[in-house]
Amino acid sequence: AARAWLDTIEELRTRFNRAGGDVRQLDYGYTPQPHDTARIRKAGKQAWVDSTFSKVDRRRYLLEDGSRMGDDDLRELLGKMYDTLSTEGVNKLEPGVFTGSGKRANRHGDHRQLHFADGGAWVDYMREFGRGSLYDAMMSHVSAMTRDITLIERYGPDVQAQRRLQLDEARMADGKTASEPLTNWHTVDPDTYFRIITGEVGMPKSEALARTAMMVRSLQTAAKLGSAIVSSITDLGTLVTTAGYNRLPYWELLRNVARQGTKDAREFMAAHGMIADSLADWINRWSGDNIGADWAGKLSNSVMRWSLMNAWTDALRQGFSMTMNAALARMSRVDWPALSEYDRGRLQRAGITEADWAAVRGAQLDSYKGTPMLTPAGIKAAGNEALAAKVFGLIQDEAEFAVVNPDLTTRAVMTGGGLQAGTPMGEIMRTVMQFKSFPTAMITRHWRRLAELDSSVDGAPLMAHRSMYAFALFTSTLALGAIATQAKQMLQGKDPIDMTPDDGTGARFWVKAAAQGGGLAIMGDLFLVDPSTSFGDQAANLAKNVLGPTFGTVGDLMLKNITGNIWEASQGKDTHWEAELASWAKSNTPGASLWWIKPMLDRGIMDQLNENMSPGYLSKMRARARKDWGQSYWWAPGEMAPSRAPDPAAIAQ
Repeated sequence: AARAWLDTIEELRTRFNRAGGDVRQLDYGYTPQPHDTARIRKAGKQAWVDSTFSKVDRRRYLLEDGSRMGDDDLRELLGKMYDTLSTEGVNKLEPGVFTGSGKRANRHGDHRQLHFADGGAWVDYMREFGRGSLYDAMMSHVSAMTRDITLIERYGPDVQAQRRLQLDEARMADGKTASEPLTNWHTVDPDTYFRIITGEVGMPKSEALARTAMMVRSLQTAAKLGSAIVSSITDLGTLVTTAGYNRLPYWELLRNVARQGTKDAREFMAAHGMIADSLADWINRWSGDNIGADWAGKLSNSVMRWSLMNAWTDALRQGFSMTMNAALARMSRVDWPALSEYDRGRLQRAGITEADWAAVRGAQLDSYKGTPMLTPAGIKAAGNEALAAKVFGLIQDEAEFAVVNPDLTTRAVMTGGGLQAGTPMGEIMRTVMQFKSFPTAMITRHWRRLAELDSSVDGAPLMAHRSMYAFALFTSTLALGAIATQAKQMLQGKDPIDMTPDDGTGARFWVKAAAQGGGLAIMGDLFLVDPSTSFGDQAANLAKNVLGPTFGTVGDLMLKNITGNIWEASQGKDTHWEAELASWAKSNTPGASLWWIKPMLDRGIMDQLNENMSPGYLSKMRARARKDWGQSYWWAPGEMAPSRAPDPAAIAQ
């Protein structure tokens, strides 16, 4: 593991330097040092210096004549380090003096000041004053280095100067003055995209505020998304639609998805550089960038892993990636002029030129179970790292259409147009937009693609026609939304809902399925609220959909549990407020929504608790199921075990 880490950071260092950086090599290797400013401030200067003094490697601290620093000199140096860490560098600012961001190529070149005596000293320091785990620190470093490598390879060593140049050229081309926005009201400012790419938007202005808000959002993820895998069955709709758009064989796709559960498939993809995403990326498709490295973030990660959500999305996306790798391998045997106009257009949109394609054709193909594969390792072996990034950027982007993941536009929307993390409005916007990244990405990816399709080009498949693409996308997500809706009903111990249109619930069911399917994106969440439910339920659901789960949870408590019960009491009705409050608390308990725990928790504990606190509550639940949807229970409230199996005939009574 140590050798793998050292090899990785050395590859990052040398590639960064080839692009124009100047990062020297520490003779002992290094591990990142993520300092927790709040914990450092809380300890105070003297305590921090005393604690750190005992952990550093004294051999690394020398005076100008080459002799080792004495205790007083070292403590003075550590005191200056404390001033920098506790103020996040503010102590180095000079009032009235302009400080630019500097060239990105000059980053990472500063000499390290804090050298620990050994691994144990690093662990002890991180336990007292660090942030996150060793793994978090390593991945954060890799992320920062790869971002900076990409930026200076693409834009040169002075990224900010190139940014200003391109924005100025855009203004001149559009005939706009310096004070006029570059976009219309409905589009995103290009500078917002740039600030997201460079990481400026995600760099907290107040680390304490950002950490607190992220912890709240992480807890919402842990409490609310334990059954997200049931909703994710609708991924199959976008999967087959994207496969058709890329002319991928469906049976081969299904076979490759199934293979992702095998050890040899995972090892092949890992060995050939075909797996490049962390588990957190898959969580973000639902929750936005709201998974931190603190205990709440780890809890969220655990819930998503226990729910099998990660395994499901990994299998779909990696199966798609493997299928597209094989398709590109077959395409690579064809000369550029012989490719269809449709295929050349797809490649050109990914930045792949005719000369690039000639290099791809010369790459060595790998093989998996007799199927030729075009892999990053094969292209890199031909000495073309940049081309490998283009080719597999195309595959990754299509895989994020297949299993919808936020794109750059979605990230701009999620942050309120690039509001900085750690600011009041920035954190409010991130909190409001939590759980909206998936439906927003449906618009920015599939709806946008639908609007831009051109079926007139030579070689365009059937799925490149707007009508066919729309039919496949919306019909498949509607049908899968119906399956997901019925699955959720059965997990609640109820029989399926009657789906026949002539029944009183049939039309309402299909509206519910349309919202569940996700094809209507965020519009379904906002406008397809069931009007037959009580006002308190409608208001609470609307609050959750508009204001996000955190504010929606507060609204649920206020509108449904408090206001609703007050009105019921004023009319002389039984309120059951104790049971409803217990149910509200359960719905906000991390892990309680896990699909394989929830039925047992509801029937085995919550039902008994609710009935004891509010006699008659369970009969009210059963009556409401019959009244609202004509449903019966196969595992009735209050029963410790099911009385029968779910009744499939209920879907068409």
